[in-house]
Amino acid sequence: MKHTFHLIWLLLLPLCLMAQQKEERTIVTLDTTEGVIVIALCNETPLHRDHFVRKVKEGVYNGRCFNRVIAGFVIQCGEEEAEDVIPAEIRYPQLHHRRGAVAMGRCTDDPTHELKSASEQFYIAWGDVSNERQLQRDDSLMRAWSYGNCQMEKQMRQYYSSHPGIPFLDGSYTVFGEVVSGLDVVERIQATTTDDKDRPLKEVTILQATVTKEWKEN
Repeated sequence: MKHTFHLIWLLLLPLCLMAQQKEERTIVTLDTTEGVIVIALCNETPLHRDHFVRKVKEGVYNGRCFNRVIAGFVIQCGEEEAEDVIPAEIRYPQLHHRRGAVAMGRCTDDPTHELKSASEQFYIAWGDVSNERQLQRDDSLMRAWSYGNCQMEKQMRQYYSSHPGIPFLDGSYTVFGEVVSGLDVVERIQATTTDDKDRPLKEVTILQATVTKEWKEN
């Protein structure tokens, strides 16, 4: 019976994601030197959604570069900060690190286990399809990095075995959005040549970040 439930859940997951895409969501557009990336923010993470919108409206990301790029892993924007400031809003497994997921970085190994997010650092996940050995490793990392709060559920193990993503980041970083257009741009950026500190040799810059549609709760 459990196997049947997990199979049904896995089959329904794409429909759940489609439902999320159809609901009213805030949209942020990143006009970069490599092309346009459109991000839909999640209503399930209102603190991160509103904080990111505020930073975009303040022009924080205009002229900023993707300063940390790791092929097959992530592209990240935002310089190193002193501390984490946004309370965690981890909604696993509903929001997870599939390819194109947008999440907030963290600056510290949080000794309080609150997993707070950084003020400005955000990243876009890339990743790849995982084999069973990788999933076992990722499950161990996930348990450790979430301080034992999360483990890889069977349906997510099945999902990541056929869909690209970064399983071991689930449970310890807040996913608050997803790329809905411009994944090809993300692909180009993550494949760019970098130095030994993962900084692109040729800067990839956000020319302008804009809130192109804002959804507000009644």
